[in-house]
Amino acid sequence: MYKKSRPVRKLLGVLLTLVVVLSTLSGIMPKTSVTVFAAEHGEHAGVTFNVWESDNGLPTAAGNYYLTQDVTISSTWNVPGETNLCLNGHSITLNADSGTVVNIGNGATLNLYDCGVSTYYYTLVDGLASGITNEDKSADGNYESFTGGYITGGKESGVLIEENGTLNMYGGTIIGNMAVQYGGGVYVESDGTFNMHSGSILGNKAGESEGAYFDNYGRGGGVCVDGTFNMQGGLISKNTASRPDSVGSKGGGVYCEDGTFVMSSGTIEQNWATFGGGVYTNDSVTVRGDAEITNNRSETLAGGLYIQEYGELTISGSVKITDNKNGAFDNNVVDNNVYIAKEAAAPIEIDDGLSDTSSIGVTMENPGVFTYGGLFESKEAAQAVFSSDDSDYEVITDEEGNAKLKNAPLKYIQRSWNGSTVTETEESVEDYNVIHDTHSQEDNLTGWYVVKGNVTFGPRIEMSGEVNLILCDGATLTAPMGIEVAEDNILNIYGQSGDTGTLIATGRDMTYWSTNPSAGIGNGFPNSGNAGIVNIHGGRVIATGATINDYGVDVAGGAGIGGCGNKDSNEDRNYYNGGTVNIYGGDVTATGGAYAAGIGGGGNYDYACATNGAGVNIYGGTVTTIGGVNAVGIGGGSYRNGEIYFYFIQSKYTKFFPVLMDKEYFQRLYLDRK
Repeated sequence: MYKKSRPVRKLLGVLLTLVVVLSTLSGIMPKTSVTVFAAEHGEHAGVTFNVWESDNGLPTAAGNYYLTQDVTISSTWNVPGETNLCLNGHSITLNADSGTVVNIGNGATLNLYDCGVSTYYYTLVDGLASGITNEDKSADGNYESFTGGYITGGKESGVLIEENGTLNMYGGTIIGNMAVQYGGGVYVESDGTFNMHSGSILGNKAGESEGAYFDNYGRGGGVCVDGTFNMQGGLISKNTASRPDSVGSKGGGVYCEDGTFVMSSGTIEQNWATFGGGVYTNDSVTVRGDAEITNNRSETLAGGLYIQEYGELTISGSVKITDNKNGAFDNNVVDNNVYIAKEAAAPIEIDDGLSDTSSIGVTMENPGVFTYGGLFESKEAAQAVFSSDDSDYEVITDEEGNAKLKNAPLKYIQRSWNGSTVTETEESVEDYNVIHDTHSQEDNLTGWYVVKGNVTFGPRIEMSGEVNLILCDGATLTAPMGIEVAEDNILNIYGQSGDTGTLIATGRDMTYWSTNPSAGIGNGFPNSGNAGIVNIHGGRVIATGATINDYGVDVAGGAGIGGCGNKDSNEDRNYYNGGTVNIYGGDVTATGGAYAAGIGGGGNYDYACATNGAGVNIYGGTVTTIGGVNAVGIGGGSYRNGEIYFYFIQSKYTKFFPVLMDKEYFQRLYLDRK
């Protein structure tokens, strides 16, 4: 079905009103009835409507009725049998502290029409349309308008469709209703059916801003679907799902958890929720024809359409899912149209007749294949329909013709030593993982990883083999438990052209002798042997070793970069070493814990835990090292008699440092390659 333009609908309404007036005046028809032609659905033409004149009640017998004035009711209207109701430009308002305005029970059907052309104004207060008036407010920037009759005042949904109940909506506006849990505007219960052909669902709200929260609080500001919702036209706009706790609200426009939602035409726009500003689904959603989901907003994820673990989206026609945004504030929004959660594998089915005029933005928690059916003959064909919301990814096709998101090439700076100077080349990588702020480590890291925003990685980061970490310009990775680089492992740290990406790695301080104090970057918990190899090519690296404090006394510590400390004062662990640290560029600040070097070995008040091992090679960059109590900036951990061991440091020149200093001396060694 194609949508008629607004001027055509207005003209039809005017003509229909004229027929009513002329028929009544000329005596062609009785004064108690009028024929309303549902112009947008010809199969309903010729229905004869009887006048309903009450202003404080609605029909209790099935039939065909049109309103002659606004109606205010004090309790829910239970629709009798199959009822045709034309709002005729008037309102139905529930004036009660609780309840639904309209209840469509088991076996009942409401066919809702409207032929009114009056303009009403409203303002949004905390996400809910309020202050509805026919007074001209067009000059007041706080007010917006709509046309025709309306249903308002629901405290437990505007319209409730129970099992085997049916709402066929051909006109009117459902506005300014709310529910604590499900469906501020309309709630379609299991086996209920809502067919929306025209009209508007506007300015409704699910959830509240404060109070006690139910398990499913704030679901579906406009419509909540547990049954079937067929949207064949009309508008769902400016609805809100609200839940300010950490669980968050879902589905500002439509929430579909255990039902079926088929959108063949119409528009879902300017709705808001924590997840799925336009639509949230964990079931079956079909978007086809000329349907549009646009200009919706989410606070956390999926401005347009959120596909959860069991959700599936079928698309065809000339669909538009674009210009939806994610972000709590206007100055921090990003494109986020269709969001696919990591549990939802290839959830988009391409139906026959998908036009290349369709436009759909995609974001995936775990980028990969997101369609099935093998429709696309080339990546260009897929790119004609789909685009990546994140510029760091691009749409391509796999060998079976399915669309997938793949990393766009990411540039980084690699530096090396050619024997006389540091060389610098710009490289790129395509196969990598992005570390998000929700990242949790299930397996040891291996391969390529990229930090693009401000990310905190909670547990101590463990790795296997060789790990390459790219710090994008402006990004920060905070590792409050540090990074474990045990023997036989290699960590390569790269920056980009600006070298403004930052890594902050801190060993965990302890107040008891439970385990060896860890290096910020190096070995420690859960490993206490030799450290591996750390190569720093760029970025800003701030590494701080852990300290054990026993009854108010600092007794042992790990290096900023290198070896762990020794928790056992009576055990000689000099054979453990701090591995190898090569610095080619960037800005490095390394601070040792108690009795530990900034770069090199950890230690304790009695014995040194680790020496510098293969040593520290500084070829370029700016390096600041701060030793802990009785420890040097670069070298072995402190020994009770105050002996400190430095190893070779290669910068512009090779130098060898003295080995003795006072045991209470706090040394700061600053190296700036000239």
